[in-house]
Amino acid sequence: MSDIRLATSPFGNFVVHAAAGTGKTWLLTSRIIRLLLAGAEPGAILAITFTRKAAAEIYERLLSRLLRLAGADEPEIEQLLREIGADTDLPTRRLARQLYEGVLTADQPIRISTFHAFCQELLQRFPLESGLPPGFQLIETTTELEHLAWQSLETGIRLHEDSPLARSMDTFLRLTGSPNVARTALMQFLGQRSDWWAFTAGYADPVAYAHEYAASLLPVASETPETSEAARTALVDLLIRYARELGKHPIKTNLASIARIEQATLHPGPVDNLLSLQPGLFVGSNGKYKPIKPSATLEKKLGAGGVTELIALHENIADRLDQWQQQRLAQRNLERNTAWFTCGQALLDKFQEIKLRRGQLDFSDLEWRAYKLLTDADQAQWVQYKLDQRIDHLLVDEFQDTNPTQWHLLHPLLDEMAAGQADRHRSAFIVGDIKQSIYRFRRAAPDLFHHARNWLTLHMGAEAASQQKSYRSSPAIIEFVNLLFDATDAQDDSHYHLHDFTTHEAHHRNRWGRVEILPLVERNTDAPATMETGFRNPLLAPRNQRAGTTEQQHLTEATIIADRIRTLVGEPIVADDVVRPMRFGDIMILLRSRTHAAIYENALRQADIPFSGIGKDRFNQSIEVQDIVSVLRALLAPFDNLALAAALRSPVFSCSNEDLAALAVGEPRWWRHQLAGLQGSLADSHPLSRAHRLLTVWQQLVDRIPVHDLLDRIYADANIVERYLHAAPVYLRQRIEGNLNTLLEQALEIDGGRYPSLSRFVELIASPGADDISVSPPASEDRVRIMTIHGAKGLEAPAVFVADAARQASEPPSSYRAVVDWPSTSDTPEHFLLVGKAAERDPVSTRLISKQKEADRKEEANLLYVALTRAGQYLFISGCEPKNGSTGWYGFVRSRLDAERESLAQGRSNFDIRYRETDEADNADPVLVFAYGEPESCSLAQDRQTVNELEIDSRLSQPIPASPSLSIINPSSVDEELPVHGPGAGIRARGRGIWIHRALEMLATDCQRDQVYQQFSREAEVELESDVIEHYWQEAVGIVDDERFSAFFNRSMFVEYFNEMPLLYFRGNDPVYGIVDRVVLTGESIAILDYKTHEAATPENINELARSYYSQMQFYGDGVAALWPQKKISLILVFTACSEIVEVPYPAET
Repeated sequence: MSDIRLATSPFGNFVVHAAAGTGKTWLLTSRIIRLLLAGAEPGAILAITFTRKAAAEIYERLLSRLLRLAGADEPEIEQLLREIGADTDLPTRRLARQLYEGVLTADQPIRISTFHAFCQELLQRFPLESGLPPGFQLIETTTELEHLAWQSLETGIRLHEDSPLARSMDTFLRLTGSPNVARTALMQFLGQRSDWWAFTAGYADPVAYAHEYAASLLPVASETPETSEAARTALVDLLIRYARELGKHPIKTNLASIARIEQATLHPGPVDNLLSLQPGLFVGSNGKYKPIKPSATLEKKLGAGGVTELIALHENIADRLDQWQQQRLAQRNLERNTAWFTCGQALLDKFQEIKLRRGQLDFSDLEWRAYKLLTDADQAQWVQYKLDQRIDHLLVDEFQDTNPTQWHLLHPLLDEMAAGQADRHRSAFIVGDIKQSIYRFRRAAPDLFHHARNWLTLHMGAEAASQQKSYRSSPAIIEFVNLLFDATDAQDDSHYHLHDFTTHEAHHRNRWGRVEILPLVERNTDAPATMETGFRNPLLAPRNQRAGTTEQQHLTEATIIADRIRTLVGEPIVADDVVRPMRFGDIMILLRSRTHAAIYENALRQADIPFSGIGKDRFNQSIEVQDIVSVLRALLAPFDNLALAAALRSPVFSCSNEDLAALAVGEPRWWRHQLAGLQGSLADSHPLSRAHRLLTVWQQLVDRIPVHDLLDRIYADANIVERYLHAAPVYLRQRIEGNLNTLLEQALEIDGGRYPSLSRFVELIASPGADDISVSPPASEDRVRIMTIHGAKGLEAPAVFVADAARQASEPPSSYRAVVDWPSTSDTPEHFLLVGKAAERDPVSTRLISKQKEADRKEEANLLYVALTRAGQYLFISGCEPKNGSTGWYGFVRSRLDAERESLAQGRSNFDIRYRETDEADNADPVLVFAYGEPESCSLAQDRQTVNELEIDSRLSQPIPASPSLSIINPSSVDEELPVHGPGAGIRARGRGIWIHRALEMLATDCQRDQVYQQFSREAEVELESDVIEHYWQEAVGIVDDERFSAFFNRSMFVEYFNEMPLLYFRGNDPVYGIVDRVVLTGESIAILDYKTHEAATPENINELARSYYSQMQFYGDGVAALWPQKKISLILVFTACSEIVEVPYPAET
């Protein structure tokens, strides 16, 4: 498709392959606008993406564009409509201006949500069909639950040591080699639970089915070497003959082989003894068959016939040993997988049971239960029918991140669309980019994009579109990406080859940009290998980091990056089409993982560069958080001397070692008692006195106020943040402030937003799950962002550093790996196995691992592509020389540039390409610069001038006046000023007024009289006797049924009415607020009724009583007149005791 705007057409189905920075969000929102212009109801549009942030951005962008359409003049609105390919005629322009209001006021709003939010809404809408309580709690992290499930599994096995589960666990531990490896493998099973559910769906006994599947893949002979003595005897005979032939040529190697054979055949019972001969004799170090090669010397010693017999024996024995080895591997792999299935299912049952007890669901539960709801034969058609009535237009963003469960969840909806009524306008729109698929660890299956495109083309006539024009990056960045990936030789650069890459182009053709390849930080192999002697006091002496170590290398690289950032700030960039100096907030540092993130963060701290980081050790392991937790522990357990000591030594109280020593001597032994006893001898300003006062106050608040309020009080009373910032070095202050603020936030966020007890809060903060808590940076936005590449997906920055680029992809943390193979064309996974180390793999496992490694290789290339395309104008690539000599992405980039060095300048006359000819290790200058264009000049002073030129309202510089008095006009305020005689008369009068007002409010509706009376009686019987209830009720009924007042209460005589209508408006600077008992609208007039319940009211005195309310009613009249300025206003006072009314003059008589 030549014009991407055609994909916004509301009358077709489209699958769009959009490269990085090409405006997928713009395309998606344009499509929604075109659908609305075509008459689609907002509630019939469903857009799905993968993160809440992305969903919020799409919705915000949509409303922003609709608002711009609503306020655009004629030339602008025509231009905006033309940009999205819409008509520009007058009816379309009028409709476009109404879309903003229509979307905001629609009964059913546009749904722009994540997959998980859609599943959650679906399950909450069909709680009976899904078998879930409608009030389930969604949890985002399951680390704590996984730990509890493992503990429960271990406990159950210990209590039932002879159970089948315990025997399976024994087998699994024996075959994996260690408890840690076994636990890691079972946690992988838990992580693949969605695939397991799909794999075993429809089978009553999942483990039995999985065992049958594994047995079909790993066939084990009925007679094995372990069970066949004849097989072992035959092999021993062959080995003896083989050794005899080798002895005829008694060289050193052959004699060693004979010795090994003799040792193995002495005790041939254990098959391992015979299989131990395979390596070295029959299999080489490369794992392949090791043949005997004929030679003249060998033929001289053995003769021609002897050589032939030796080779035949060698091949025969090698073949038998290989068969035995394969049978052994198949047998062990089958046993291992069967035990894995059994123990994994048991662990999963425990995991699900814990969540069920707590009323919780995780994201995997959401997807699977929603999938079952849409596909289960018992209720699928009903659920699909109800959904089908609401969803006419489906849009899916970032489709390359879809997992198989999500695709099969969407499938029924697409089936309904494909088979729907011909007269009903429906559509599907999918956008994504396989090159940006980097979430396989979350089960993303990029092949589904091609499958979905083919399915939509076949069943819904969808058109395919492609967008390769980047609106984000400058020509320097785009040409650099083209240079790396376009026409990459799959043989020479297979590790980072992008199969679906198409040449990109830059929309901003004249925007300057720059790519720098920073020098590779080399390993210092000449550094002396000094060893520390004796013990080191870790509190006084830091660990010695030898030059050339990995940590030192990364610190050097991080220092180079920090220095470059310092020089980069102030360089010109284009932001929102305006040239301005670069700030810290315009810079992003991308890392493959968090492994060395703390080193880069420390380098920025030392350089006094503000940043938001991702270091794993930043939160519950940080000193400041542990200090506050110690304070809380001391409040929970006043006799916990260790917690109290840690709290007192912290900046919260700033006590010295001498202060703690004073507490440690004498009796009683509990420090809190000792602290109280010292108060008489200490000055009020002493840190121990201050600590005693504050701890005593806080102790009284424990479990009496929410944890957040307690922490807030502690922060305020002890001036926590300021004390920590004062005590910390400058480069640590921003991290400390972020950690302290995050701890306060967690008191509201933790435990699902509920109010946890203090002990529960401390337990959760100290739990392993708290490691994943992300730290909120201080309020300043102007800070360098350190992020993983996965975390930066969808983001961009004018300047990007791709750091640690020479590092290879990390291997899986365990030697055992859960392998799931779910083809895009299949409804269920084809393979679900635990695969062991290379030496333990059978042919099936080897084939599956090869397929997984190929997918890993593709994702590595995708990860590099995503990292490079985050940059707008400046891109920097750096790395450290690894131990193994392979330099990963960095080496790939250098090799591509070196290969194209001669042709780089050809056809790139506008590019400035410079190589550094020398490679001095201490030179931090870039080894290659790839630049385009000349930046416009600007300065930091110019940036500040832009801010100073903002027009500031002069009133903001004036003193703030005192708040105006609040005029509250309502019946009760006036009634309270009237005299009421007798003891308790005021209370009785107010109660009478409340209940008669309530009766009149209920009677003056369209409800049945009997139902109204029953409800009124139920409400009033709490406070009133039955005879009083009846009296008040009849008094109200008398008003409503009086024919003189039918114009106010007979529904056929007026257009509309409001009971208890609030009014709020300003008279001058004074706000006026009141609640009008009843407002009745007719065609030309409005009647404002206010009920008065004075028991002493009579026809003779009501005119005198009414004068007290004239001012009040005038206020009501002015407020209602502002709402309906064209209508005539009548002010009516209704006196219920005597069933009379008084009309108040309006406007007021002068």
